[in-house]
Amino acid sequence: MFTARKKIAKEKGQEPDSFEESVAQALFDLEATNQDFKTDLRDLYISSAQLIDVTPSKNAIIIHVPYRLLKGFQKIQQRLVRELEKKFSGKDVVLVANRRIMPKTKSGSSKARPRSRTLTSVRYHLQAVCCGGQSLCVQFIYLCNHVLIPLRSVPVDVIAGCDH
Repeated sequence: MFTARKKIAKEKGQEPDSFEESVAQALFDLEATNQDFKTDLRDLYISSAQLIDVTPSKNAIIIHVPYRLLKGFQKIQQRLVRELEKKFSGKDVVLVANRRIMPKTKSGSSKARPRSRTLTSVRYHLQAVCCGGQSLCVQFIYLCNHVLIPLRSVPVDVIAGCDH
């Protein structure tokens, strides 16, 4: 598992759990065996992974990626999600960027807070996560202890104009 450790970077030196290591191992295996992913996955890694119940019979894997690597993951998202769903026996895979909420600026401060780091913006981007090319769109509620709770699961073809 030491070779798969380079595919997961936890904050503040935390140790990944067994599920996160299995997702990191799957990413490492895809990079090692699949020539299409070799160059694309070389510099990409994940922050964490969660397995949640969407419905009693359906599970989803939430993979948290650093925001600065989101563009790299989006380039290969459809192929990567398809391969990961095969590896994890049909569970839905959703890629979510880690977004940081910055506090309001003080009145005397010269630095302005970027609009993308406001509470409203972060919650907006996390509330509706649509899987590109997938049959499922999952909406989440983001709790303060950094846990995603599935709000509802809707087929993508029902939602008109789903943002990817």
